[in-house]
Amino acid sequence: AVRLAYRKELDACDTDADRQALFDRLVAESYERGKALSMAVSLEIDAVIDPADTRAWITRGLKSIPSPAPRHGKRRPMVDTW
Repeated sequence: AVRLAYRKELDACDTDADRQALFDRLVAESYERGKALSMAVSLEIDAVIDPADTRAWITRGLKSIPSPAPRHGKRRPMVDTW
């Protein structure tokens, strides 16, 4: 993506060493912008969950939902075909 987006800047470099240094700097900046916390701040995401904690977050969320009231009688007393 860096090579495509910054092709003109990379081609404008005089030496291969300068080109490589610019490329490395642009890649590092892209990684920094793409980190989860950076994305959360810019996209106004409320929370960033560590992948190791995902299962615990989902389980807590599901357990927080109240249980539905027990049903009485048939499950579907009538099915409307129209």
